[in-house]
Amino acid sequence: MARTKHTDDRRRPKGSFPAKKVVRRSLKSMPPQGQSAAVLAGKAGRAATRRRSRPGVKALREIRQQQSRTDLILPRTAFARLCRELSINYFIGDGYQPLRFSQAALNCLQEAAEAYLTKLFELSVLATYHGKRVTLMKKDVRLVLRIKEDEVYHTMVSTEARGSGFDYLYKDDVYD
Repeated sequence: MARTKHTDDRRRPKGSFPAKKVVRRSLKSMPPQGQSAAVLAGKAGRAATRRRSRPGVKALREIRQQQSRTDLILPRTAFARLCRELSINYFIGDGYQPLRFSQAALNCLQEAAEAYLTKLFELSVLATYHGKRVTLMKKDVRLVLRIKEDEVYHTMVSTEARGSGFDYLYKDDVYD
């Protein structure tokens, strides 16, 4: 091996720095053909100093995206499993065969359930805003359900539905 001269740090003048080492770049860090290193450095600089969006902007973007969609929110298999689990107490005829659902019936149930829940949450958010808050709470949903229950009660009384099997709706202690 050839002998090399090592410079002592004490002998180097103040303010001077040792020579930079030459580092070989891997092929991954090399710019693709047709692009200069300055262009890539600009891209890397933007990625490193990414601007933050204000709070709530992402949530509003997600809301707009969900509003433009027409497909169902809940997964079909999970909803079908829930329906079968809830209907396990109901049997057909004399035997112990569980209820069976057609695909069209499950789709109809899911459409109705999602429409109901969407409307319930819309009204609950209005109740939240009425309470001068921005966070949806359990008491808002309960208030909306209570108002809707009262509407059902008055609708059924006005159509004289008493004695038709819905007597449990007409208790005086509904709000306990």
